[in-house]
Amino acid sequence: MSVLRLLPALLATTMLLAACGDGQEAQEPDATPVTADEAAQAAALLGLEEQGRASWSARDYTGGVFRFENFELTLGGGEEAAEEIPAILRAEIMEIASPYLEGDIVRFDRLSLENAVLSDSDGGETRFERLVIDRPGPALSRAVAASFTGDATTLPDLAGNLAAYSFRELALTGLAVTLPEEEGTLQASALTLRSLDEIGLELASVESIRFDSPAARFGIENARIEGVGSRMLSAMFRNGDASPLQLMITGNPADYYRQLEITGLAGVANGMVFDMESLTGEVTPEGESLRTRASMPSLRLRAEANSDPGAQVEAALGFLGYEEVVLRFETDAVYDPATDTITTQNNNRFVWEDGLTLDAHQEIIGVQAYSDAIATAHASGTADPQTLAALESLLRLQRLEVRLEDQSLLDRSFSAYALMNGVTPAQMRVQASALIALGLSALPAEIPRPFLNAIARPLSDFVRDGGTLVIALDPPAPVPLPDLTSATGEFDIDQLGLSVSVERSE
Repeated sequence: MSVLRLLPALLATTMLLAACGDGQEAQEPDATPVTADEAAQAAALLGLEEQGRASWSARDYTGGVFRFENFELTLGGGEEAAEEIPAILRAEIMEIASPYLEGDIVRFDRLSLENAVLSDSDGGETRFERLVIDRPGPALSRAVAASFTGDATTLPDLAGNLAAYSFRELALTGLAVTLPEEEGTLQASALTLRSLDEIGLELASVESIRFDSPAARFGIENARIEGVGSRMLSAMFRNGDASPLQLMITGNPADYYRQLEITGLAGVANGMVFDMESLTGEVTPEGESLRTRASMPSLRLRAEANSDPGAQVEAALGFLGYEEVVLRFETDAVYDPATDTITTQNNNRFVWEDGLTLDAHQEIIGVQAYSDAIATAHASGTADPQTLAALESLLRLQRLEVRLEDQSLLDRSFSAYALMNGVTPAQMRVQASALIALGLSALPAEIPRPFLNAIARPLSDFVRDGGTLVIALDPPAPVPLPDLTSATGEFDIDQLGLSVSVERSE
């Protein structure tokens, strides 16, 4: 499939990385020197010497740059896809700078399209004011060449070959996408990916993005992420067999990102209106360690007015006595490379205002060792999920404490259900408390029975009387994470130093 027809996937990746520029422009590298004959030879291999799959009203070659006016390119519809309806790309201007041959690959410095329309074979349409691919690597160059020639080509895996897909910049401005069958529209003033190589991605950006569909609509004013590490990118691009740990644990926090910021997220989905002012994250050096902080000051949720789905949301919120729900979180952790340990500090808290507060503190050893082992396994071609999951034993838990504090959610819930059942809230609490043991016994066998037995009484007390439920693991020696759960139900409370209690304010 051609690189141009992969445009929607590219947009999805850019949105996932969600970021905006830092206002600093890197110095323009020198143009690759090519002779007119070398450029003509490369252009001929791309089908840009004589009109065929590609056509144009005017062509010019000046200073190493081919310029085409009223450019049109047929995508797809080759011999191997005879039944496929080809897509058509039209652009007022198409330029390709310094095309040359490197072995059997056509390389170039820059490809740009201006005021273009891509009409896809499934009825979708993508418009943009300008697309630029600057200094693409060999695999990306081959993908572009395949778009022009229609030749089938086998490209290397993206996850394990970031350098082959490198680029100085890949940018879109004035984007407007219409999905097929009235599934929705997407608009963005600018999307940018900058400096991808074997180390990672320097910057990703999105500005003023809006999505509208029958089911949902949302917008983001600005967002940015800087310094995305190669291991994080590789984990994102690998197949869906990767476990959550393989995606979340990359070792050194600098392999995640250096800085993240999203502002002005707002929209509606399934009758729920959401509004988030900002989400920020930052990785900073502190001595020999790295500190990671992230926060979301507020996410507001309320019912959409004058809609049937909104009426259902309003009823659900009203059942608990809420007009809106306000959520926020913050986290603070330090990675020590000398001990290969991540430790939380200060506030690591999720808050549902006038509902509940969840605090969590932990210390995990072996994150870099685990990341290195996963990288080595993938480099050797290992893809078996069980083999990769076994490496999780390199991650060891030193301590964990989770504190769940009720701040009215239990009162709201039991008051509502008591009214429905014709009893008092106190009676409803007692009934729910008595049902705890029965409910825990019905949980999946993967959750160790000794853990459920240990938590049953404190959880029952918490439901009946409120307060703060405290679950702590303080093992005498670090415990491999796989040992925390077992399909056979094995669970050594003494080995894990498990304690469960309820604290109540005086």
